[in-house]
Amino acid sequence: MHDRREKSEATWYGLLGEECKALPGNADRPGFRFGRRIGRARSVALYALLGCVLMVHAACEGPGPVRVGNATLAVLLLGSDPMPADAENAPTVQVLRGQPTTIPNDPVVKLAIDRLVPWAKVQAVLKTIEDKKQKPVLLVAQRFKVRAFHLNDELLGPAIEVYAQMEGKICVKHPDVREAKCNQGLDETYIDPAFTRGLVREAVNGYQRTNVRVDLPDMLTWGDVVASVGGARSCCGKRAIRVKLMDDQRDGPEPRQSEHSVGF
Repeated sequence: MHDRREKSEATWYGLLGEECKALPGNADRPGFRFGRRIGRARSVALYALLGCVLMVHAACEGPGPVRVGNATLAVLLLGSDPMPADAENAPTVQVLRGQPTTIPNDPVVKLAIDRLVPWAKVQAVLKTIEDKKQKPVLLVAQRFKVRAFHLNDELLGPAIEVYAQMEGKICVKHPDVREAKCNQGLDETYIDPAFTRGLVREAVNGYQRTNVRVDLPDMLTWGDVVASVGGARSCCGKRAIRVKLMDDQRDGPEPRQSEHSVGF
């Protein structure tokens, strides 16, 4: 036990050299005590650095999910919209899995859609609002803030195609070819908007197109819908990217997936 402590002290306080501690009487000399104080200071500095690393890691993870009632909002750090002025006093409707959704008769309705709600249910709610000639305002979370989000822009030319798929996969392709470049998260549970941004940015730079059409399967979660559409729209910094959902009737065949770039 005593030997282990001696070795530990020689390691931590090795400023004076490993042989110094072995000399008789060195443990009581001022120089060695000074080295010991330096070693303690190093330990304190090490623990302080570890604490800072943990704090930075917690900050990077963000403040946690944003909830509106029982709905956990989809997160979109880039590509959201300011809250429209006419939505400030509008009623908020929660859209939840396995529960009916009742739409009030107000001209503007805010929709707090839970991130795990299937896209098919969201489409049904939006169709009801459209039939009632109301304006929907979709809510998403930007860090700890509640922001608005829109699905469709008006396209101004030929578009790159994005295919969102189940199990966290996103694919991007040129409309004139079948092969697509795809990316998938390691846990295969959700689409990462950073992957979407990266693939779309690569295609925009390669094809010189700033219009994007997005295909969404009915059972895709609302969180993945936001990651696909918002990730594509926010791919390229200040360069404006316009995004529109594909119609139910696809214009072309299902893309053949590839791990390699095709033309971009």
